[in-house]
Amino acid sequence: MELEVTETALVQDLHSAQQALDMLRRAGARIALDDFGTGASSLHHLREFKVDTLKIERGFVASVVHDAGATALIRGVIGLAHGLGLAVTAEGVERPEQAAALLTLQCDQAQGYHYGAALGDDEAAALARQAAADRLPRDQRSTGTAASGSVRTTTGSSCPGKPALPSSRGRALAPAGSAAHQPTAWPS
Repeated sequence: MELEVTETALVQDLHSAQQALDMLRRAGARIALDDFGTGASSLHHLREFKVDTLKIERGFVASVVHDAGATALIRGVIGLAHGLGLAVTAEGVERPEQAAALLTLQCDQAQGYHYGAALGDDEAAALARQAAADRLPRDQRSTGTAASGSVRTTTGSSCPGKPALPSSRGRALAPAGSAAHQPTAWPS
């Protein structure tokens, strides 16, 4: 599971925020710093909070195709993140040319209407249950009770009608709109 937090939320109480993030990481959660590049962005906070993913704010992404300045900023953020061992997700990808530009810049993941609309709470919860069931050993997969409660399993992609896609770093991720708004990877 990856939880998104904004830097603004973290800096309100640095000590409590660090404790909460440490607890979440011990529980197995990954942390994404949302809307990086807006508000109170600080390189110190990037190192201090030990996040796993930087999410590039949609305003930069909207301009990536026609604005050399936005492209340079995105290239710099991606280089910085990769240098720190972090993944990068671009938010608000709405057009194929944006996706192509971000892939060229070696952005790891993307999300936005180009890949699919966001899901409502019930749909997201159903997909999360499905993804959890798909991780169960085969002998525990069935319609009925499993470790996570009553689940119905199927095979294939966790997003109906959309295959899982490889990312630019070789990880396979589900398309946008799948369980817990997991960002998608690039189309081939």
